Amino acid sequence: MTLAKYGLLLLLLFTNSSIAQLHQTFSYLNEDKSTRDLHYSTWGSESNPVVLLLSGPIATWHSDSAIWAKLAPMLAEKFYVIALDRVSVVNEFKDGGLGYVPFSDDIKTFVLSKNLTQFSIVSFASSNLTVVSLAPQVKKRISKVILLDPDVLTPQSITRYQKDTQPFKDNQQQYAEYIQAGKYIPRVEQKNQMELEEIKTIIGSDNQYDRNYFAYMQSKRLLVQNQLNLFKEIPIYAQELSLAENLKLPTDIPLIIVDSQFESQEIEQAKTEEQKQSLVDWQKDAKAYYQRLTNEANDGRYIESQSLSHMLPFSEAELIKSLL
Repeated sequence: MTLAKYGLLLLLLFTNSSIAQLHQTFSYLNEDKSTRDLHYSTWGSESNPVVLLLSGPIATWHSDSAIWAKLAPMLAEKFYVIALDRVSVVNEFKDGGLGYVPFSDDIKTFVLSKNLTQFSIVSFASSNLTVVSLAPQVKKRISKVILLDPDVLTPQSITRYQKDTQPFKDNQQQYAEYIQAGKYIPRVEQKNQMELEEIKTIIGSDNQYDRNYFAYMQSKRLLVQNQLNLFKEIPIYAQELSLAENLKLPTDIPLIIVDSQFESQEIEQAKTEEQKQSLVDWQKDAKAYYQRLTNEANDGRYIESQSLSHMLPFSEAELIKSLL
């Protein structure tokens, strides 16, 4: 790299970081007169086109805006980027605020309050439940929706997801007591480290992501109230799946779905033929569902990524940027 190019890179990084407004709180009174404190961060100039980033769970069940630590600063070169977290995730909220579908009401209030007249949405994993609830309410404001490995809302896959959540429902009281005693904190630390190791594997020598932002969000997972919220939210998520199954994205909103091949890795690691076949069926169900959604959209596109990682905002950051 020449000295001139290196200087330009530093200038871009400095410019983007200087206009980042991280860890803000949007507070408002809900319909039941309770206060809602919504954590959000922004990158880039407000004069640029707006992109909303909505988070979903990774393999550890953690579901927060740490997932955008690489993509958000990249998008800030051309967009005004807003990453929003569910009320229960960051600010140790004790009074509800759980769930992906109710989060759509928070976002609607945020969008109207900030007068965001036009924006695109990039949604990761289960936050498509938020999108299908939000989109019909503000569809004239949405320029485009990009879904990254969204939940597969078919009877077959919903049954699978609900089975995964059943232990959280069955053992909710025991888990709560364990967490309140501070005993889950070492496990969260272990999971955070596993996530960091996976990111190193994904991005290799390209280590350009906001480590400070990522570390801050990971630190919020260590707070007992946030852990309690997570373990309360997972059983609620099982109920939300059935609700979201009946919700539809308006077909006049341009839609792109990016489908990773993370199931292929799990198929290789399956211990029994029954587990292997179940994963194969799930992968096929996902692809068929994604293709059906994009075919139903007036302007739809299905992209089969070759990434073996579910963490598409890291593994396919350049692709996602190009799609916007």
